[in-house]
Amino acid sequence: MTFRKNHPPKFSGDYDPEGDRLWLAETEKIFEAMGCLEEHKVPYATFMLQGEAENWWKFVKPTLAAPRGVIPWNSFKDKFLDNYFPRDLRKRKAREFLDLKQGNMSVGEYTAKFNELLQYWPQYQDAWNEEGLCAQFENGLRLEIQQAVSYMQITDFNQLVTKCRIFEDKMKERQTRGFGGPQRSHPF
Repeated sequence: MTFRKNHPPKFSGDYDPEGDRLWLAETEKIFEAMGCLEEHKVPYATFMLQGEAENWWKFVKPTLAAPRGVIPWNSFKDKFLDNYFPRDLRKRKAREFLDLKQGNMSVGEYTAKFNELLQYWPQYQDAWNEEGLCAQFENGLRLEIQQAVSYMQITDFNQLVTKCRIFEDKMKERQTRGFGGPQRSHPF
């Protein structure tokens, strides 16, 4: 079985919402890499369930009966997330995304956290809206960076991040020169 050659992780159903979501993401990554057919996804993934998760699947499987016996991957995924990464936790993560502020993080660290939490933003799930994404990113930036880039009205996310990083680097450079650079003497 090609799926097993990719060393898919086992899933036992322990309470670890982030780990549970990561198991699902890793499984989907393997499906994509191997060009897995829709009708094989659920059987392959459920083969990796063990313990409590295997018992959960035995209970849930009959509720997902589908034509020709093929359970759609999205149906499995929805049931899985409802059980192992419940709606209240997804809402909390969405709120964390909307409230995210750069604070003391570098632009790079802020971007990584932004991208990590982005998957929980419901609007991102429905349709890609890059202008809204840029507005949300800008909203969380430190004031001096926000003021430097907002007038540009950048609607390309990668370009916005690049401009923010450049500005941050120039600010650091200016601070370094101002405090540790060569001092001018004033002849009197």
